[in-house]
Amino acid sequence: MVLSVLLRRSSFGLLFLLALCLRVDAQQTTRGKDFYVAFLPNIHNYGITSLDSLFIYIVAEVPTSGTIQYSDGSNTFTRAFSIPNPSQVYQFAVKWSAFELLGYNQSSQYVTLNDNEKSSARVFHITASENVAVYALNHATTTADAAMLYPVPALGTEYVVLSYNADGVLTNGVPNTSYTPSEFCVIATEDNTRINVVPSVPSLASGMSTKSFVLSKGQAWLCQSDFSSSQLNYDFSGTRIIASAPVAVFSGHQRAMIPLSARSSLSSRDHLFEQLPPLSVWGSSYIITPLAQIGRAHV
Repeated sequence: MVLSVLLRRSSFGLLFLLALCLRVDAQQTTRGKDFYVAFLPNIHNYGITSLDSLFIYIVAEVPTSGTIQYSDGSNTFTRAFSIPNPSQVYQFAVKWSAFELLGYNQSSQYVTLNDNEKSSARVFHITASENVAVYALNHATTTADAAMLYPVPALGTEYVVLSYNADGVLTNGVPNTSYTPSEFCVIATEDNTRINVVPSVPSLASGMSTKSFVLSKGQAWLCQSDFSSSQLNYDFSGTRIIASAPVAVFSGHQRAMIPLSARSSLSSRDHLFEQLPPLSVWGSSYIITPLAQIGRAHV
């Protein structure tokens, strides 16, 4: 989770300057001129009346300009941007309700009409005349997360989803609306992209069946985990995605409780939202550092 999303804009500037220098390996970089993103369903406590917003931040090494094209599912909008001074971060924001992917339990409600396992135009397409780094933030009143975006040349055709356990509870033996699912979405960057999804757990719309579908350029496909009174904690981790052309994949959780075992003593939950790297750039050796443990002695 990105818990510092409300810090000063200068903090974003530092993150972006680091991102401009970052290369995952010889095949992948966070710098580019062409990006796609769709925002996974978050929880919005005050529904469509809330002021929650979706943000896109752009930073450049040299003066540049470009466009942000986005859709509410029916209408397409275009916002031109210019970054004359590379030391400044460009910020774009829209209200969440029309442009976030629509899923189960959005705004703490059961949603019958949603984007689950359907093609959706609720996608943002960012293009620039020079290399830029792009950061997308889904900010709600009490839950937020953000993702660094990969440009189209860094995308691939095969992915494995990394997510987290759904967070379900029972009321009188029946799952209630506080259930928040594991989720991911796929975005096509070329027309007639054929995609197969082999889920690791049942999905809300079609269970354990392999999902085969075709997307046009700039369309997204959302998938959220199923639930039942006997299984409240499905996790899409391990789900495989294979496409005929490069796709962007975003995964996470509507509002996760981590660790899940702390439900009885922990009420805090947060949205999880990250873009996944394709299998083609996975490695076999990693360096990690431990996180600080509040209230525990150092070993």
